[in-house]
Amino acid sequence: MSIRKIAIKIISLFIFLGLFSLILSLTTDFSIENFSKTLFEVIYESANITAQNKAIESLKQNCAQQNTTQYTSVSLYELCTNTSTLTKLEASCKEYYTLKSNNQSFQPDPKIEKTCIDVFSGTIDKICKSVRESSFKVNKETLTTICSSHTSGRTNNKTFFVEMLTNVVPRNISRESAQWLYILNTIDIISMILVIPSIILLFILYMNNKMEFVRAIAKLLVSLGAVMLLPFVILKFYAVIVGFDTTRIIEMLNTIDEVQNEELITLIINIIPLILSKLLGILFLLSSIVIVSIGFMLRILFKEEQS
Repeated sequence: MSIRKIAIKIISLFIFLGLFSLILSLTTDFSIENFSKTLFEVIYESANITAQNKAIESLKQNCAQQNTTQYTSVSLYELCTNTSTLTKLEASCKEYYTLKSNNQSFQPDPKIEKTCIDVFSGTIDKICKSVRESSFKVNKETLTTICSSHTSGRTNNKTFFVEMLTNVVPRNISRESAQWLYILNTIDIISMILVIPSIILLFILYMNNKMEFVRAIAKLLVSLGAVMLLPFVILKFYAVIVGFDTTRIIEMLNTIDEVQNEELITLIINIIPLILSKLLGILFLLSSIVIVSIGFMLRILFKEEQS
């Protein structure tokens, strides 16, 4: 293979990757906020009705601030950022144990028992440390608005669920995710910058035969459109035919436990195809079809001129 052909293949690859990155970034929002929103939409939609209703009831309890012994997302934030809250909880546990020891007919409450064990065993301290390290932030005013909208009937259960969780989940989910997004953005920028110079170089290599240059571009566009369409079709097929039951994920959302958190991460990884299926929308599909169409039209026009 000649050096010219090798150069053409390498430059074509740069153009391919650059165009793919450009189209993907223009048609799809891969920001942390949108990814989180799509994640919780998938989790809610793919769970059974019973799990959905339980999740909604739990979030409504957060809104009413009636449950101070559950480690829900909102009360956890209050517990970890307000020293007086933890102090009051410790005092309540001491009072609970006093009542329990002095009254033989006292009926223990399993939830309070677990909470107090976590308070005095140092479990809550570990949880709070993890929360602080993950830059856990809650906008109280936003949550109040979300709660009032659902209570008044302006938003449905799905919207309520998604808005509540996307506003209590840390924006900077982890250092790893931030680094990963930075790498992806850097690759996108570099790829897009290389597109125009690569096309110019390819044109120079085909300077003596401009129609061959058009044919090379046409072939590249057809390949690009096909590569875009294939994962889109596969992901949509997976979402409709295969799917994934997220009931277990919803059940775990209010549970703070290291082992279960590892299981939760594994389960979320399993629904990545469903998330990508929602992220790659109609605009991405239309772009793929247009690119393939342009590629085929160029090939047809070129063949007609040759004849």
